[in-house]
Amino acid sequence: MSGKIRFEVDMNKEQVWVNIDSEHKEVVIVLSNYKPVAQKRHRDAKNGGKYDPSKPDKINIGWLLKKAAPKNPFSGPVCIRATYCFKRPPSHYTKRGKLKNCAQERMINKPDIDNLNKLLYDSMTGLFWVDDSQITTGLGVKRWDDVNALQITIIYMDITEDEFRKHYTKDNLIYKKNDDNMLFDFNKESE
Repeated sequence: MSGKIRFEVDMNKEQVWVNIDSEHKEVVIVLSNYKPVAQKRHRDAKNGGKYDPSKPDKINIGWLLKKAAPKNPFSGPVCIRATYCFKRPPSHYTKRGKLKNCAQERMINKPDIDNLNKLLYDSMTGLFWVDDSQITTGLGVKRWDDVNALQITIIYMDITEDEFRKHYTKDNLIYKKNDDNMLFDFNKESE
């Protein structure tokens, strides 16, 4: 598995693209048609305890990302960048469909970037890394776009290329050769 490997899948309406670059120990995951969700505050339960109202959202994104995860979660330092794309509202466009001059370039609306990152990091813990305390650098960017989407770039640090390849082998991913790229099929179960 040298160089770059790309795969994609049609999961109902969400699309998942993954690019694995073993040379740079980098994984890029793109979820298109996925509206980013922020962490909600924990609530008081009727029995006096607390509950996490974001648990269903964490399960959903975890399910989407599961097949793109390595065989075993990494235990070393991780750098992550997440770009949260939100579809522009109709008020940003003219009646003819052109973007208005007064439409915001940068998204300064809710949800807050720290809550977006928190939900994502919690969802990826146990799949991509053992604990989210391993994230030594975390950058979140939110912006307006034509579609809802999420792009995640993970760089595994302090690991050799061979160690990286052991986590991302063709054995734990179902693939078929397609020209110069690898096309991975998430809809089939691994043996």
